[in-house]
This record gives sequence, C-alpha cells and structure tokens, in this order.
Amino acid sequence: MANGVGEDAIDLRLATGHLHRLVLAGRRLTGVYAVGRPLLHPGLGWQWAAWLACGPESVISDRTAADVGDLLTSRRLEVTIPPDARRRRAGITVHRRALDPQDITTINGLPVTGWPRTLLDVAAVDPPKRLALALDRTVTLQIFDLNAIDDVLHRHPRAHGTPALRAAVGQMTGEGERTRSDAEVDVHWLVLSSDLPRPLVNHRLLGYVVDLYWPLQRLIVEVDSTRWHDGPFARRNDHARQAILEAAGYALIRVRATDPPQQILQRIRAALAARSVDHPG
Repeated sequence: MANGVGEDAIDLRLATGHLHRLVLAGRRLTGVYAVGRPLLHPGLGWQWAAWLACGPESVISDRTAADVGDLLTSRRLEVTIPPDARRRRAGITVHRRALDPQDITTINGLPVTGWPRTLLDVAAVDPPKRLALALDRTVTLQIFDLNAIDDVLHRHPRAHGTPALRAAVGQMTGEGERTRSDAEVDVHWLVLSSDLPRPLVNHRLLGYVVDLYWPLQRLIVEVDSTRWHDGPFARRNDHARQAILEAAGYALIRVRATDPPQQILQRIRAALAARSVDHPG
C-alpha cells in the first residue's frame, strides 16, 4: 500500500503506462514513480523523487539544495534526515543530522535547507572557488544577508564548514586575514625580481588588507583575480574600499597577473615616480 494505493492497483498502472518505475544508480527507486511518462520533469523532478524516497521528514540539502536554490549547479542528490531515521536509497547521499527549524524553507513546495545553512554545508565539501561563486550568487539574487550568515555560524560553531564559510565571507567583505592568491604571489615575485623598491605585503590600512603597499609614496597595488574580484558584490566592495582609501590620501592602482609583466612594472614604476614627486619624504 502506497498513499492509499494497493500493490495490485500500482501493478495495473505500471502495466498500462500510467506509472513508470524510476531507476537511480542502476537500482529501482522503491515507492516512487513517474506519472504519465518515463522521464521526470527536467526542473525539480529528481529532487522531488529523492525527497519522496527518503520520507516526509527529509529535507533536500547540501549541494542539491544549492542547485535548487540557483546558487550552484550539481548533479548530486543529497538529502538530510533526522539522526534516528534509518533510510537508505541507492544514488542518494543521505545525511543524518538534526536541522534547526530556521534552517529549513521551501522552494516551489519542496522542503530544502535555507541558503545560509546550505552555504555552511557546501563549505564543508566544496573548494573555496565554488563557495565564493555561491556567495556571489546570493548577491546577484539579492538575498545576501550578512546577519543571516553570522547567525548560522553562531549556531553551528563546530560544523565542518564553519571555518571555510567564515574565511570566504571575510574575503568577500574585505574583513579578516586574507589568504594570498596565486595571482598576488605572481605579481609580488615580479616586483621582487625588478629594480622596484620592495613593498609591504598584505598590509592593513584603515581596516582593510591591501595586497602591495609602498608607505613612502602611499601607493597601493591591488591584484585582481577572477576568484575574488569578478562577482557583483566583490566589484562593489572593491570600489567602496578604493574610494575610502583614496579619500584618505592613498593612491591605488589595480593589476591582474594575466597582464603583460612589463606593463605591470611600467604602471607601478610610473605611479611610484609620480607619488615620489608629490610626497618627497
């Protein structure tokens, strides 16, 4: 008996093509059927099937929730069930953990983890670049809320994804210590191998951490990388930082590691020369 429909009735509907068995990871998905046609809806068909297969107490979560919420794309089917539940389904990754009620929402009627909790779970398994893309996507969707992220981090201080999410938000907002990117390292080594004076690296100014800094000339060089500077939030944050620093009397130029090396050095050399005239020491 499934939702009031007996096995004989199900067999009849299967025989007449009204129902179709679903196969996931080479095995039948017990108790869940496609209605009217063998293919599921390309939107949320398989996500609905995974939720139905795991029971009404389950919640779509992790990378699948990120996919449903339009934060990231993923072919995985991940579901969270209560810790005492004992349900396994081939092809579905089942997480047993307790979810706070505020961490659960619905999208088109499908129970999913809310985006802050989803980011926390994604942070535990995905590389930093994917996490940065998901964060930036929340800005594009106009749902980004730093207080909501702080709340989920506060409520789950020991979650596996907490350190990575906290670091990613710090990178995104310009707060906290920044990990040097490959682009920053490349430009730094380019400067060191030239005849230019040596700059300070990852120096803190007015609450921001700047990439390269020449204090005598009050010159800042920021190395823009695709990973941290191409999203809409990052661009707005960069512009705000630059406006504050320039208003305080600092000069700031932006380069990319993909720029021609001699062009990078030429721009820095010209800026240093101009600032040496303005600030002779």
